[in-house]
Amino acid sequence: MAKRKRSKNKNTTPSSRHSSRVENASIVDEFSHDSCERQVDSLNKAIVLFQGYIDASKVSVEDYFNENQQTTFSKIDLISYLLNCVQRKNAEIEFRRDHLENLLGWILSQSAAHEDRVAKMLLEIDMTKERLSSEKAILSMHSSKMNYLIPSRKNSFA
Repeated sequence: MAKRKRSKNKNTTPSSRHSSRVENASIVDEFSHDSCERQVDSLNKAIVLFQGYIDASKVSVEDYFNENQQTTFSKIDLISYLLNCVQRKNAEIEFRRDHLENLLGWILSQSAAHEDRVAKMLLEIDMTKERLSSEKAILSMHSSKMNYLIPSRKNSFA
């Protein structure tokens, strides 16, 4: 009787076929290693960009203050405004860094989990090889005993 082939589940996504279960789904929703690296790169670029904005705002405020001595802002107001801008940008940078650390932690944990799975599979392969070689030895021992007990056909017709 012919065996029926099992049909594959057509509804599997690439992440469900090739990666482990995401351990912290609130941080990352099915990111691949490449997309995490792209996010890390974009976060680093955003940090540099924000630092440039901070530096540019410092220069523009200083230029504005130097060019317009009769402005409605006093020197204290300008310093306070600048400090508030810097604090706000620092908070954004800190948030981006925390997010970056979370992504890196997730990447490392996924890598460690993958290494554990590979090591377990290699151990199972070694155990299976040992079991099969011992079964082969037992079968060859039994077959040699059977050959000894059963007379060959050449001798029975002679």
